Amino acid sequence: EEIESKIFTNEDEELKKFFTEDIVNARKTVIISTPYLSKREVQDFIWTTAKVMLNGAQIIVFVKKADTEEKQKKQAGCILSMENAGIEVLQKEALSQNLCVIDEKNPVVWKCKLFGIF
Repeated sequence: EEIESKIFTNEDEELKKFFTEDIVNARKTVIISTPYLSKREVQDFIWTTAKVMLNGAQIIVFVKKADTEEKQKKQAGCILSMENAGIEVLQKEALSQNLCVIDEKNPVVWKCKLFGIF
């Protein structure tokens, strides 16, 4: 199997558009790993994935567990918003990779920074 790989940079809106299209076209799964969450980007992500989930795709976000009470408070609202939207959120102690894998069969893999680090 050939894996399609794309590089996503913070300042390239064109690539952000392609990234969003890839997510919208997901058939089965979108799996994301990100150490950080931002309310604005989480809201955009929820809106982007709503139709994908209606079509039956599963969205899973792995996020680094906050290491301070202040970060935990900021992160809690983002996590709750995603969970309320039907997105599965799993917190991990050690997480540093920014990755997105769309569909396991013939996957599209993005190495990117998400949720406020676009």
